[in-house]
Amino acid sequence: MANPDAPFPEGVEYTVSRPNLRNQLFTVRLSADEYATIQRVASERHLPASTLARAWLLDRLAHEQRAS
Repeated sequence: MANPDAPFPEGVEYTVSRPNLRNQLFTVRLSADEYATIQRVASERHLPASTLARAWLLDRLAHEQRAS
């Protein structure tokens, strides 16, 4: 009998695949206050801080590309 709480039917294997995984790392040094601010804003938006920071960087890059 199948488990009604299981996310997939019995016998189905689930594999995480991330074909668009970003593979470059960019390190940024922040002050404790800057880091805390990003953490707070990300928490208010229910996002990981890295996701928020990446979104801000990509938004600015798009802005720069439109301006050039």
